[in-house]
Amino acid sequence: MTDLVSLFRNFIYRDLAFILGGAIVLLSAFYALRSCAPASLHSLPNKPYDQPYILFLFTVLAYVVGYTVQDFGAVLIGLTYTGYIHEPGRISQGLYRRFTDYEWKPLSSFADLEAMHEFGIQMHKLNIPKATLRDLERIRSLKVFSMCIGGCSCLSALIWLIKWGCNLSVTMNLIAAILLLAFGIASICLGWVKALQEMQFYKALRAGNYFEKSEKKEIYY
Repeated sequence: MTDLVSLFRNFIYRDLAFILGGAIVLLSAFYALRSCAPASLHSLPNKPYDQPYILFLFTVLAYVVGYTVQDFGAVLIGLTYTGYIHEPGRISQGLYRRFTDYEWKPLSSFADLEAMHEFGIQMHKLNIPKATLRDLERIRSLKVFSMCIGGCSCLSALIWLIKWGCNLSVTMNLIAAILLLAFGIASICLGWVKALQEMQFYKALRAGNYFEKSEKKEIYY
């Protein structure tokens, strides 16, 4: 039962972010295409969209789109990167200071990135308090959520901007593009803050010698 609750919690925080982000992109694209498409396409029947399997397919497609946008944004331009951050830029450090009221402390002891990945896999098998692990998981989940929703909102803003270009007289399209872009940038900034909080969390765990414990602990598969 505990494993089921944990699985459900992880789904809510992470996978739902991909579905929600992908849905934002898909709905924006559908609305834009419907307005820019020829008039003959507007007469297509809407009855198929009432079928349950259409909702299922839309959910699956939204998940794929959300996941792709988040990871592609991380690989292409690094904005939605959800990995370990060792040397954040000045903007990230400034956001971290404003959010936590603490100065960013360099992670000089984290030279071995491979050790961090190892610890990330083994930490649930160590003697770390459950409350501490919950706090860490929440930070990691919110990081993924913010990056995914932020990246998808920025892409949706681009779609709405193109839609506005199809019909310059519709000011609402431009307003929607601006709002989505502002929300997307804000979400990505929060994702950066969560990423830095995660790194400081790891630093605190290292101060408690949990990293050394993970290296000595044997794993059985």
